[in-house]
Amino acid sequence: MSVGTVTQAHHFPSRDRIISGATRTIVIIEAVKRSGSLITARMAIEQNREVFVVPGSPLDPRAKGTNELIR
Repeated sequence: MSVGTVTQAHHFPSRDRIISGATRTIVIIEAVKRSGSLITARMAIEQNREVFVVPGSPLDPRAKGTNELIR
């Protein structure tokens, strides 16, 4: 995107692909079921990067995505 581009939801997946490609390891601390963190994790896995996930309480909706990723 060029400088000054207004951020829109459909820009995030390409940004997440760049983030996952520029790193060796991704650490996901917390993610709801549908989140950019999980998009980044999926892309990192596709790029053969390491993905570490911190489990959360099964009662906490903010940990639902991370717990499902571990499963």
